[in-house]
Order: sequence, then structure tokens, then C-alpha cells
Amino acid sequence: QIHAFMDGIARNQSIREIITSSLGDYDGSTAIVRALGSWTQLEELVYGSKIHGPTGCSALGTLLELGVLKLKKLRIEPTNDIGDDGVASLINGLKSIGSSLK
Repeated sequence: QIHAFMDGIARNQSIREIITSSLGDYDGSTAIVRALGSWTQLEELVYGSKIHGPTGCSALGTLLELGVLKLKKLRIEPTNDIGDDGVASLINGLKSIGSSLK
């Protein structure tokens, strides 16, 4: 269900803020990241601990690094489940947009 929901709202280009913690779990992270990549106006993201995991954090880091997301505010909810690859990807992504974040 989360995949269909995220595919539907991915078409909405006016979304400026989203909180992902209530949108699903690790299985939904692919759909959520795919939708994030289409929200060019997104300014604020609260990335929920239920979904990030290593794959979700790596995907988010890649979107940041590629400049797809132009965030002004990013909050990543605490988790112990990111993994070394997720941390490295987030660091690289954050370096590329660091000056725009609050």
C-alpha cells in the first residue's frame, strides 16, 4: 500500500515539507526515496527512524549529492541501524548541500 500511496503523491510538485516516520518501514523506503526525488520544491525533511536503515540512508545521501533535493532543513531521527555505508553516503550528500541547511 505504501508504494501506491507514494507513487500517487510523488506527482504533487507543491510539497515543501514531509515527515516520513509514519509512512512505513524498511520495505517502504524505496517508494519514499523515489517520491523524494520528484519533489523539487521540498525544503524540509524529517527522515523517520522506521524507514531509513542502510539502504534508505544511502539513497537519501545519493539524492542530496546529486543535487536533486534542495533542502533547507533536514532532521534524521535517531537509529542504530544506518550502517557504515549509510553514514558514508549521508556524509557525502550533506557535504554537497551543507551551506543551504539550517
